[in-house]
Amino acid sequence: MISPSTPTSIDDVAVVMTQQEVADLLRVDVSTIKRWRKSRADFPEAIAMSYRVILFRKDEIFAWIETMKEKKKDLYEEVDA
Repeated sequence: MISPSTPTSIDDVAVVMTQQEVADLLRVDVSTIKRWRKSRADFPEAIAMSYRVILFRKDEIFAWIETMKEKKKDLYEEVDA
């Protein structure tokens, strides 16, 4: 029997991440992810599967991380100038 969490194709593997997975990736607490969802307009939009199950598109999280790296890099270049 295939459970709801069993990937049925390669395209289904790791397309989304839970709040906990995002928090672990960013090395922050889940409460920080919840706060960023409310306070940062640039934070990726969540997919609410239910009240407790919140998912994020993996590609959007990684794109956001790259954007944050660029912003940080630009900030340091301004300070050094």
